[in-house]
Amino acid sequence: MKKILYIIAALSLVTACTADDDWLKNATEEQKSLLGRAINFDASVADAFTSRATYNGDGSFNEGDVMTIYRQFSNDGGAAFDTVHEAYRVYYYKAHRAANTNILLKTEWAIMTGQYGSDGTADDVPDNRKLFTQQESDTLTWEDGRTVRFRAWAISNLAGSYGRASTFYPDFTISDWVHASGPTLSIPLSLRHMGFRVGFTPYPGNQISRIELCLDPADYMREDNAGSSQADKDDKLSPEEAAEVAADVRAAYYRMCMPGGVDIENYRLKAMTKDFYRNGDFQYIVKKENQDAMISFGDKSPKEIELLAQRPTFINNNGTFYSIAIPYDMSTENHGEPIKLPGKARFKVWLRDVNSGDTGGSSSEENEYHIFSLSDIKIDGESIFANGMTFFAGYSHMFTVGYHYGKFTVDINPSFSWVEQGLEGGDFSDVPNTPGTSETPYKWWTDAINAAIDGALYHNQTFDPQFKISSVEEFIELINLVNDTAAKHVGSLASTARFDKTWDEENNRWNWAAMTNPDNRLNQWWYDPTNVYTAEPPVDDNGDGYLDTLWVTHAVAAKKGYIFFKHYFPPDGDKPAYTSEDYLNGPYSFYSAIMKSSFKITLTQDLDFGDYRLTEGVGKSAEAKFQGIFDGQMHTISNVNMEDGYLFPYTEGAAITNLKLTGNHPLGVVNEGTMTKIAGIASYVPAPSSGNSLAVKLSGSSYVVGCIHHSESVYDIPGALVGDADNLYMYGCMQTSRGIEGGALVGRYYSNLAPQDPNDLKWSRFMCNYYDVSESPAANAVGTVTDTYAVQEYIRGSRTYILCAVNDNKLPADAYQNLPDNRKKDIYGLAPWKAMNYGIHQYNNSVAGKAPCNAHYEAITAGYSHLYPLLKATRPTAEQYEDVLEQSN
Repeated sequence: MKKILYIIAALSLVTACTADDDWLKNATEEQKSLLGRAINFDASVADAFTSRATYNGDGSFNEGDVMTIYRQFSNDGGAAFDTVHEAYRVYYYKAHRAANTNILLKTEWAIMTGQYGSDGTADDVPDNRKLFTQQESDTLTWEDGRTVRFRAWAISNLAGSYGRASTFYPDFTISDWVHASGPTLSIPLSLRHMGFRVGFTPYPGNQISRIELCLDPADYMREDNAGSSQADKDDKLSPEEAAEVAADVRAAYYRMCMPGGVDIENYRLKAMTKDFYRNGDFQYIVKKENQDAMISFGDKSPKEIELLAQRPTFINNNGTFYSIAIPYDMSTENHGEPIKLPGKARFKVWLRDVNSGDTGGSSSEENEYHIFSLSDIKIDGESIFANGMTFFAGYSHMFTVGYHYGKFTVDINPSFSWVEQGLEGGDFSDVPNTPGTSETPYKWWTDAINAAIDGALYHNQTFDPQFKISSVEEFIELINLVNDTAAKHVGSLASTARFDKTWDEENNRWNWAAMTNPDNRLNQWWYDPTNVYTAEPPVDDNGDGYLDTLWVTHAVAAKKGYIFFKHYFPPDGDKPAYTSEDYLNGPYSFYSAIMKSSFKITLTQDLDFGDYRLTEGVGKSAEAKFQGIFDGQMHTISNVNMEDGYLFPYTEGAAITNLKLTGNHPLGVVNEGTMTKIAGIASYVPAPSSGNSLAVKLSGSSYVVGCIHHSESVYDIPGALVGDADNLYMYGCMQTSRGIEGGALVGRYYSNLAPQDPNDLKWSRFMCNYYDVSESPAANAVGTVTDTYAVQEYIRGSRTYILCAVNDNKLPADAYQNLPDNRKKDIYGLAPWKAMNYGIHQYNNSVAGKAPCNAHYEAITAGYSHLYPLLKATRPTAEQYEDVLEQSN
């Protein structure tokens, strides 16, 4: 069942008419009050408009959308209607905004001046309509209680077209007749789609460059690359087969027409002509002379349709490519017959070369296109287009294409409803990339612990487990470990090596107690206390003192949901090192209180979360916080849709280092951190709702080093790199967000920030940090701190072209001092990327650098550039930094 979305649209349709005195005698007071007033319509669409460029996220009408309303009267109570004197008006959807802002005040359907309207035909000749050019005053009113009916057709996408074919991607809808008697408060009009849509949306991290239907036999003689290796080879056709399939595809293609209007006489779409597509003004497509020039249903031969009608094209719409076709044959011979693409039809997909890997300096798209057959598309293992793709009015097929976990992949939304596929604007909820379950849960974790124990017990090594994350599934297991959500069963197993037992006759149970025998600490056993208190004494089968019926094996416990691991205890005096097996029954923080050490988790490859919605980050609360070291090794975590907004919400004594974050969802690094280090983070994602891109609150001795935040997203909420701090060190950071008011790098700092003596500068708490004053002229470096700091010392608020500069700009001290103050702001000494690298270098060589920033800034091009420096892997070399304290400007 289709979802009905009602959009209230008050359409002012008024005409001057007189009331019938007899009808007035029986009219209600409400009906009388509506006489002479505009007819209001509740306009809705059977499925949301999702295919065209939209200003609204709910699929409602766009500014500039056009609707034509028709009215016919009946003189016999609805048995017949007067088609000769049918009236119509053309309206457009108008949005009113506050002056010089994008704040929407209201919307309305207003008369489209300059467009043709009609009140019927001249001299009662049906083909000779009495047309007039509409003025703002041309409206319709209720006149009496006669039965009347209304219908409408609408076109969307005019607002985004700007009269150009290259951006024109129309939705055409039409309503059924709606009958009414006498003035009523409103008339409901529900419009339904008439076209057939095919869409291509990219997997996260991909961008589509263009889409084409394969018409050349050569495209069917090559292997495609959207299935298994064997399936791709099987899809390769012989020259004879390829020629036959290509001919079948072309035969269907030449029957396909781009919609150009609606023939309201037969509820059919009109086909756009090639001439109008090349030369017409799409903003005036509903003009009568333009509509008269379109191709009507059943009016042209198949050959004329092939030669004269415009073929559908794939139009880029906010990164998704759409094509709308008339779903039936338009010709005189086969009119009304559904169009069907053969199952072996192929599509070519060009992806943008987002990493400049193979552009060759000539194009922004990859040199080689990808190709797939309709028959490759499967749902639950079955090919859904094996027999071809049939076009149906109101149907929509949405393909998701692109590199997915390193391989070109094609997927399809199994829903044919336009609205259920999600509104455009980056909504990939229809094909969620849901991480699966690892075949060996938590093996990366237990293997690292066991390897470290082996090295400590038998190879004289320090116990230092090396945890490695290599998949989305393993990262989610990291979240579960720290947040105490890994184990499905906890709390009933107990551990012992041997025990003494006596039978309690009075209570009819065993009394027993565990023995703490050091010789047996490496040979633990598990028992289930719920099985101890039996009606009959347990049996000691072999007389060795163990009650065999009480023991629980690992396999049995694992099936219940227990997760086992080992603790390591170092030597203590004359006691040797030993291990003790345990199972998860609380958060695992990656910090050992016994060893007084934080353990490191290393990311070994890029992770694409595919917009899968995560409810919690690593360390969900102050009770379950992350206390380890996470080293991303400058890999990228992309498309994280984090519900609470932070990758590591709560931290203590932790370090999050060397990581890139990309995607369209708001994401920060830390919500609340104590004695936390954030180093080498390149954040290219919108900030969370707090507005603070790296951390909301850092307390204790915390460090933020070598971090850059830059996001072009319209959802980006301007705020500081760090919100609140009381004992913070910040080196080598850059903030490029626009529209910040207040602190650009730190929102509020609760300790003293007195400037240094410019004649005796020392390395201090805040050094070599920058923010863009061109983008945020109302900001300052730290909250309300407005003191003047030495240019070598503190946080540099600089214009964009300075932050993007590659070369140094240094003057002798006397020449610098003679400059006026406004010019001094443009003299920056070391190029910012080189100064920030010095801050990273100083941190890495300090005691705090035990969690190093293994990243450096790199300029993009020579001279001034429009690109900010990039944060890349490896520590800065001596050639990439200079001592800022030695610079005079």
